[in-house]
Amino acid sequence: MYQIVICDDDPVFISYIKRLLTATCSLADRECLVREYASGEQLVWDLEGPGQIDLLILDIQLKGMDGYAVAEKFRRKFPDAVLVFCSGVFGPTTSSFYSAPFRYILKSDSEQEILHTLSEALGEADRLHRREFLIGHYHGSTFHIEYYDILYIENEKRGGKIKVREASKKAYDAEKILVSRKLPVLEEELAPHGFAMPNKSFLVNLYHVDVVRKNEIELDNGEVIGISRLFKSHFSEMYAKFPGGKYDNIRLPKS
Repeated sequence: MYQIVICDDDPVFISYIKRLLTATCSLADRECLVREYASGEQLVWDLEGPGQIDLLILDIQLKGMDGYAVAEKFRRKFPDAVLVFCSGVFGPTTSSFYSAPFRYILKSDSEQEILHTLSEALGEADRLHRREFLIGHYHGSTFHIEYYDILYIENEKRGGKIKVREASKKAYDAEKILVSRKLPVLEEELAPHGFAMPNKSFLVNLYHVDVVRKNEIELDNGEVIGISRLFKSHFSEMYAKFPGGKYDNIRLPKS
């Protein structure tokens, strides 16, 4: 299900774009839910709540809060979502690219041109859906953390805390990133992608394991995590099966 938002203060244009979106989604056999906003203020208010947006079609010339201000707040919450600007008058400006729009629609474009742009935008949403990432959150913000960027997930009271590799910290820009599911549930979900638990407090990305010792592992950032007796056999099996190429035919040292 694709979550699509149209934000425009022209109800006629909203209806027009919604009709074209519905047709485009139907042709590609996509399930789409379209929400409508007549003001940037209302959209920004709703951004504070939970929920996902895959595609935002945003008018630049909104009354009150303009589209650039809305786009800036939208990007903070959804750094990987597809953004399409639209305008009845202006073409792209330098300011319009600060929020990394995917495409730009002029309202004077032909229906065929707009259909083509919407098809490309939904195709980009398809590509992003195929990316491998874990959704985390913190203080109302949502983060799509690519699996490769995760070093480990540490047990927290109500779920887990995600530790990302140093090179990716700026991309996620948060004091910490949380996930609401417990580690055993996450391991079941992420095991096919190379994650395993060396003890009850950590779920580790095996791609970032550099050294395995008798009772501990060392990650490629130098951090050391213990391997508990209870988890050792299971971790050994997961480690040996890891398809990343670094650990083929290797098993943990015996106790």
